[in-house]
Amino acid sequence: MYVGHMVEWGESDEVIGNPQHPYTRLLIAAVFDPSKKGQAENLQPKEKMDIPLWRADSRGCPFAGRCSHVLDKCSTQMPDVTRVADNQFVRCFLLKN
Repeated sequence: MYVGHMVEWGESDEVIGNPQHPYTRLLIAAVFDPSKKGQAENLQPKEKMDIPLWRADSRGCPFAGRCSHVLDKCSTQMPDVTRVADNQFVRCFLLKN
């Protein structure tokens, strides 16, 4: 969930094991794994950004302002839900069927 909108959901093993939405990937990458040397250095944010304020008149994908894969339509249209596995769903134009 990002600013009150579901961006990816499903069986936890599927979502954690194969994250599809860029926000989910960032969340999972932020979890420290002591077995991976040098991981902490690789997780430094490229640019600190404020979390957007989502209002009733807001348009597009709520993650568009922070997404490194943003498309033009992401700022004007909310992506439809796409099933990516039996019990895994995502809202992202990158995964549009």
